[in-house]
Amino acid sequence: MEKKNKGTGLAVTSMILGIVGLVTSCVAVGGILCIAGLIFSIPALVRSRSGIAVAGLVTSIIGTIFFILTLSGIEYMDSLMDRAHENRTQTESSVDDKESKDQTAKEDGNQSTDPTTAPASSSAPAKKKKTKEEKYASYAEQIQIEVYDKRNIPADYTAGRFQEFIELDYKVVNKCPKSIKGIKGTLDIYDQFDEHIISMKWDTSDTIKANETKEFINTGINYNQFIDSHKKLHSLKYKDLTFRYEAKQINFSDGYKLRL
Repeated sequence: MEKKNKGTGLAVTSMILGIVGLVTSCVAVGGILCIAGLIFSIPALVRSRSGIAVAGLVTSIIGTIFFILTLSGIEYMDSLMDRAHENRTQTESSVDDKESKDQTAKEDGNQSTDPTTAPASSSAPAKKKKTKEEKYASYAEQIQIEVYDKRNIPADYTAGRFQEFIELDYKVVNKCPKSIKGIKGTLDIYDQFDEHIISMKWDTSDTIKANETKEFINTGINYNQFIDSHKKLHSLKYKDLTFRYEAKQINFSDGYKLRL
């Protein structure tokens, strides 16, 4: 009798866990509850073979499948967004290349037809001029990206946010005399012991004028508690983190594109 009562208790527990897990299977908690329901339902079937235990097993299995499909869908949507962003960046880069070539050709034509231009005296010492690439590379040294805050934003179903969000607020400081319209690069994050936590693609497509500082919020990553780097970043405070940004490409508003 005691064995039967214990089997009934396990069956009821598995059914409750399975039902609650199925309802909440779109979030991480639901997945955990469904797995727990599976763990309870198997011994319940062995002991009592009741319909309640079968219901617990079925709901737990269905909830686990829904949870796995939800995770797969989130990963797929993230990959689609990354691919769309890369395609847009490539398109903008092609347009910038064409504009830069047209502008250079126009400048060269104006110089060759200018009758007032006279060659420098051969006796005067030649002064080495910076190449165009060197000049824009010196501008790049005057552009900084600084992360100034990190927050963990909880899920909010009413706002359409089904996962926690790790928000990183940052600003672009442009101290060079040229406006920029896009930066592409990588953000590396380290803990207080200088151990690497995570690397992220970090691109900006907004125009930042010369000598302007522009702040950006609501940027970051969706928190996945099954990824170790996400868990570590989620647990640490801003003051215990170090951020290092490496620019790969800077697009200037005058059409010049600098690859670093």
